[in-house]
Amino acid sequence: MTTELVELVFDKIPDNLLNILVANIIQSYNILEISHSELGKIADLHNDQDFIQHLKSGPTPASIFITSTWASIGKVKIRQPLIRLLRFEQINEVSIIFSNNDIDEIDSKNIIMSLALGSKYLSQISHSDDYYCGYEPATDQETRFFSKDTIGPLNKI
Repeated sequence: MTTELVELVFDKIPDNLLNILVANIIQSYNILEISHSELGKIADLHNDQDFIQHLKSGPTPASIFITSTWASIGKVKIRQPLIRLLRFEQINEVSIIFSNNDIDEIDSKNIIMSLALGSKYLSQISHSDDYYCGYEPATDQETRFFSKDTIGPLNKI
């Protein structure tokens, strides 16, 4: 199996729900590293995890990069994903970038449908305007596994 990067994106997340979305993705897994595009490594966020305040406190656009031991998207567990929080023009976006080989083997049978269902739930609790997943960059609609209301065009990770 070749290794490909997969990207899952949640767009236009309200400020008051960004931390909630990240907490639902990371759950109680260990955070390995956090860095800010302007400030470098951020040690104190391991405890308070107030990501939106750090994004809003500096110049924009700004990003926070989080690496954790695992992430959960519904029933799908992803090993050591890179989670990017991006703020530009008062808009928040969360991207989860991972290798197709980093998906827990238990979940690999119906992975696209499981990811789509988990993403739908996360989109609802975070009031995300749009979400989509595909080979990186997921903005390329021809290499997507799903979008908010559509499965495909690709059907296998």
